[in-house]
Amino acid sequence: MARVLRGVVDVPTDLEIDISEAGPIFNYNEVSAMDNKRLQLAVNANKGPLAAMCKAVEARLREIGILHDEHHADEWALLISEPGCQRQHWHTDYDPKALQRLDVVPLILLLGLESGTRLHVDDGLVELGPGDVAVMRGDTVHAGAAYAERNVRLHAYADVAGVDRAPDTVHLVY
Repeated sequence: MARVLRGVVDVPTDLEIDISEAGPIFNYNEVSAMDNKRLQLAVNANKGPLAAMCKAVEARLREIGILHDEHHADEWALLISEPGCQRQHWHTDYDPKALQRLDVVPLILLLGLESGTRLHVDDGLVELGPGDVAVMRGDTVHAGAAYAERNVRLHAYADVAGVDRAPDTVHLVY
């Protein structure tokens, strides 16, 4: 399940982002191999054109009690789906067993930068517009949506101490 917060930040309509250094990330599904049309680019949350949005999202989520002192949202990345990008296989980003019996669990944050941002979660389809944020537990079963047109969004992990998350690793759900 994902919680959606509408209009958390203002996204400039003239936002220009260089994605030339973006590289492919996990994009297998039940019927197709990697299509190399889902890309990722690390974002510096402390400087650059996206830093203010990263900080504003984190501040707002702390203000309303979603992010706690134990959370640290240090890793932000642009996710880019090129035209024809296929839907991902169902997966979690954290090992569900590692999150059992925790009082504070890691979270996944997704910020829509443009209209048409979508994510499949275990209980349906989440749709985001510019400035909308989806928040879900790290063990939420989800799958990135297919896209007919390019879509760019911001993604972050709100990690907690004591929970290891291997970079660029997912846990497939069958």
